[in-house]
Amino acid sequence: MWITTQQSTFFHPFTFQLGIVNLIKAHPHWQDLIQILPQRQMNSYPLQTPGLEDAEMSAWHQGDFIIHFAGCGDNPNRNCDEEMAPYIESTVNAYYASHKNTV
Repeated sequence: MWITTQQSTFFHPFTFQLGIVNLIKAHPHWQDLIQILPQRQMNSYPLQTPGLEDAEMSAWHQGDFIIHFAGCGDNPNRNCDEEMAPYIESTVNAYYASHKNTV
């Protein structure tokens, strides 16, 4: 993870989330610049995702920003098109329902 500020640019060798945690510990004044959001707000998962532990906090709900089909393309036993289809249909239907007078 590369981090750039007005004063410097540096590389942090950890994964993104751990990098942010370590960055805040090393530079407490940055805490005012970073907002921690609930996972679903930026990256939710299909309810049937293997290993999904807390559906209320992690599973996609209509209106969520992004749905992440983690590992779908890596697993030959999963059919990404079939997994994505209900979410695409639901989102398209919700869009047209909310724009029925403009589309």
